[in-house]
Amino acid sequence: MVSPPDYSRPNGRAGGRSRRSPPLTRQQRLWVSVVAAALGLLFAWVMQGGGRRHRHATRAAVEEADLPGGRAAAQQRVNALLEAAGAGHLVQQPGATQQQQQQQGGGDPDGGAIAAGAAAAAAAAGKAQAQQQLLDAQVQATARQQAKGQQQAALAAEQKPQQASASASAQLPGMEDEREWFNKLSSEACARAEQLRVCSHRGRLAVEGVPPGSLSAYSVLHKGGVSCYDIDFVQTRDGQLVASHPDDLQAALAAGAAGQAAGGPPPLGQWSLAELRAAGADEERFPTADALIKVFAALLEQSGLLWKPGQGQHAPDYEQLPVLLMDLKGEAYNPDTINSVAAAAAAVDAEAHVALFVAAPQQLVLVLNQTRWGGPLIRGYMDRDDANPALPAEELEPFALLGPSIKMADSFFAAAAQLGKPVLAWTVDSPRDLHRALEANLNAAISNRPLAVRGVLLDWRDRCSERQGRLKAERRQRRRQRRALEGQAAARRHSTGRQLRGGEPHA
Repeated sequence: MVSPPDYSRPNGRAGGRSRRSPPLTRQQRLWVSVVAAALGLLFAWVMQGGGRRHRHATRAAVEEADLPGGRAAAQQRVNALLEAAGAGHLVQQPGATQQQQQQQGGGDPDGGAIAAGAAAAAAAAGKAQAQQQLLDAQVQATARQQAKGQQQAALAAEQKPQQASASASAQLPGMEDEREWFNKLSSEACARAEQLRVCSHRGRLAVEGVPPGSLSAYSVLHKGGVSCYDIDFVQTRDGQLVASHPDDLQAALAAGAAGQAAGGPPPLGQWSLAELRAAGADEERFPTADALIKVFAALLEQSGLLWKPGQGQHAPDYEQLPVLLMDLKGEAYNPDTINSVAAAAAAVDAEAHVALFVAAPQQLVLVLNQTRWGGPLIRGYMDRDDANPALPAEELEPFALLGPSIKMADSFFAAAAQLGKPVLAWTVDSPRDLHRALEANLNAAISNRPLAVRGVLLDWRDRCSERQGRLKAERRQRRRQRRALEGQAAARRHSTGRQLRGGEPHA
């Protein structure tokens, strides 16, 4: 028979006697478990508040890692955060609570063990949470560093070809500020650079040794990719058309023998074609309309650009079709002269390529009612008359093209774009004008320096293509980063859900 324990016996410790507490009953143990569970919930709530502080600190560490030389400091901050989460803040509180449990349990080792176990589990969960935050911080920092590296590499790759092309364009006289105006170009205007074409004003090309407006100039322009021309014509006393602006022809006569006469050379209307040739206005430099149309048609025929009916096209496409724009000055605008031009164009199958300028309603009435003109018409607009005239669609129905000044109002170009007719603006001689031509959605830029302007345009096309490629690459990179972050967030949600359901803890 076992004798009952004697609680009055000494515990064997030196320095005094004490009595052991009786063991807890079953009901008391149940109450201890309930209290331990409540304390565990309290600790979980405390850790959630602390977790928010850890997340803020971790985000600050990640942002610090993006700064130059800040990665080491950020790593120290995250390590300190982890140490505080695992060994300091989250362990000290359970330790203090364990002492409280021992006091409430009357020093019972079983009750203290239950409370200590709950506190240890809470501390482990807090430490796992801090470790997961550290892992997330490292992943985000790595992703940001990779994105920065890719952006810097893309920028360096972009600047290298741009600097090479810019050096070629900037060396052209008058084009030194082309990079400044390219940088101001919108994405929409950049996309239109491929469609814009350059035309020559008065047959000018700004090439040394080639007289502007001469027959040889058109061959050089055509080989340089310029196949549309805005040409002025004057009429002689005997009804011949000469390709030249009145001021240019008058200046050539004044520089020759005719300029030595008293009072200078007589007005152009008083000269016959033979007299002009004798005074130095030769056929090469000042060709007749018939000669110029023949040369123009021959260039198109040789390059396969001559449009002829019956080739499967219902109508010519004037957005890209080579065209000779004829601006008849003064007395040259009469039915007989216009009919002679129409006959010269028909003789070489170039009717679709020879367009006639119309600058006033009276001229349109004359062409439609008194001539046999069958080619395209182009409506001209002068900014000094009205920079923003109305554009009624019914009045513009006879015209295939519009030829305004580049100085017209923005609202005019916006309205012209709605009509669906090609717009060929004059004169575009600088990067600033070229920038406006692209922003205004023009079809062609008529220039006194067509080869130089076209050279800048070609450089801009390359840079626009590089810009579009870079933007597409950046969009793809952002999509990849977004998908990666979404995948990481989904994985964290899945792992957290398993933890809450009692599954495996975080790795």
